[in-house]
Amino acid sequence: MAEKGTRLYVSDVIRTDEGGGVGVVLRDDTTLSLGPSSELKMSEFKFKPDEGILGMTLGVAKGTLAYISGQIAKLAPGSAQIETPAGVAAVRGTEVLVDVPAPKAAKRTEKTR
Repeated sequence: MAEKGTRLYVSDVIRTDEGGGVGVVLRDDTTLSLGPSSELKMSEFKFKPDEGILGMTLGVAKGTLAYISGQIAKLAPGSAQIETPAGVAAVRGTEVLVDVPAPKAAKRTEKTR
């Protein structure tokens, strides 16, 4: 369980349970909100505006993500991306809502002789 002020690093994964949710504010002021039963991975985060180094990639495996862009998307449109199992979106606007259904369990079939 994370507490206020917990640092998020590249490759960290945030998961919420059925009744959970979490809000995250990144160093560039990007705001993320995850709904119940969600999973998000911080695949990339580069924020050195003085050096022109800007980039962010978030991976949503399942659940809901509300994204409000911070400085990365504003200073370098398209450099913030959200990956899902269905594809990748380059964020150029300011607000995005992503809903990724949980993967369905594989059905087991039994052969009878």
